[in-house]
Amino acid sequence: MAVGALGTDDSLSLPLSRRRGRAVRSLPPERLLRSSSPNSISTCSSVPRAFLEEASSSEVPGLGENPIVGMALLAKLLLSPESTRQLLLRWALPALSKLLSKASPLDAARAIKTWGQALRPPAKTEVIGLEGSLCYSSFATATGMQDAATILLSLVAHLESKLLSRYCPEGTEAVLAEKLCARLVGKAGSSPQVQVMACEVLALSFPFWQRHLTTALPPSARQKQATGASNLTGAAGTPAVRPHETSGASAQAMPVDIKDEELERLAVQVLALCQEPHLKASSLALLMQVGAADPPTLLLVMGKAARRIDISAAYASSALFVLVAFVQRYAGKVLPLLTRFTETVLRCLEPSDPALRRQSLMAVTSALHELVQTFPMVDFHQPGQKIAVGTGDGLIVVYDLRTATKWRILEGHSGAVAALAFSEDGSRLCSYSGQDCSIRLWQTAAAGFLGSLMGPGTKCLKEQTLPPAATAAGANQAGRWKNCSLQWTQAGRVKLVRENGDALQLGMA
Repeated sequence: MAVGALGTDDSLSLPLSRRRGRAVRSLPPERLLRSSSPNSISTCSSVPRAFLEEASSSEVPGLGENPIVGMALLAKLLLSPESTRQLLLRWALPALSKLLSKASPLDAARAIKTWGQALRPPAKTEVIGLEGSLCYSSFATATGMQDAATILLSLVAHLESKLLSRYCPEGTEAVLAEKLCARLVGKAGSSPQVQVMACEVLALSFPFWQRHLTTALPPSARQKQATGASNLTGAAGTPAVRPHETSGASAQAMPVDIKDEELERLAVQVLALCQEPHLKASSLALLMQVGAADPPTLLLVMGKAARRIDISAAYASSALFVLVAFVQRYAGKVLPLLTRFTETVLRCLEPSDPALRRQSLMAVTSALHELVQTFPMVDFHQPGQKIAVGTGDGLIVVYDLRTATKWRILEGHSGAVAALAFSEDGSRLCSYSGQDCSIRLWQTAAAGFLGSLMGPGTKCLKEQTLPPAATAAGANQAGRWKNCSLQWTQAGRVKLVRENGDALQLGMA
């Protein structure tokens, strides 16, 4: 059955086969056509069509001898409608790195200073930079020049941030972050391609830009209220505390709260951009970086958005598909949040909101399928509509998808649960923990009306102790959970593959 198939009784049906990775067509680097006058700024007036069409098999071409001109041509290429993400990653970044490394220190400094001046263009001049080496006419408007400077200097910061701090005025990083965010949300009157490039540049070096989000994004209502209260306090006779004057424990605690709030606001804005076809891939790349920086924040934002069918069903579903992509990309970061992740997804199936449940079935199916296929400590029993999740503290949480609630919590393991497997009829659940070296068998069948009231089914039917798994000296322990698997082979027997790859056939009858 294909991914996302729905049962005929409003239930979820997950395929048993593991999803295969999608093949991504890669584009070769572009060839720079040699200009008869490579050092003339006039060569940047347009990007030749052949520049975008011809391809080179391996060598990254040069951009001429003049770094200012080379960077201008590079900016025109990146901001042209034909530019792609592959072009940025596979061609533009290596070409810019080659340009700066081959230039003399004096020429590199001159180029960066000139483009730094273009970042803050004077109001009534037609030329800019040292000796008037850049013309607004090269980019049609002052806004176009600022767009080019923003993207180019951001890429310089990605390649070598020291160059930016050495040759540009103090505070340039914060200015760049603010301009990138303004172009990202379309507040700078820039073209859609500038939006795409701003999104890509933020995703490329997100940890670098993250520290500037507080000033780069417009202040939230809560921050405005706090600022107003601070000003009132200062007016009453007590000096208002400014962020840069705060010291001690308060100074260390304040940025954490602000960072979480800023990440949440950024994630909300970027998810909205995901609805635009030309921004979908770039926005998803940026959301992945937000999640890598703070997985709980991404989970919180996407969980709220997944229930906003009042905005649109597509918007709500896209939030769940962002979580699917995050599992595919950063499974290790999802691992400690498995129960929270599962509960976030299951909230979309609440029976009290039939419209939400109906609209979310396809996306929820995809999200749960990804969990089952990625994590051996998650298993799904379709006929019983139960999903079991093993945790790092030894608990097993079984959820009922029909009611979207916790059905059972199984306690017994003293270490992290590494693998789970329902029996074919769903009446038993087998669990394995490599930390406490044990495999257990649990009853998961309903026990009648009286039994349901008394809460049975948490009893461990059988426990079997295993010898410690042999591990090579110095072996990396991270990610070894991916080697585990647990599968019922026949009546009463299971096949266990442990963290070190050892396979065991065990009788659990």
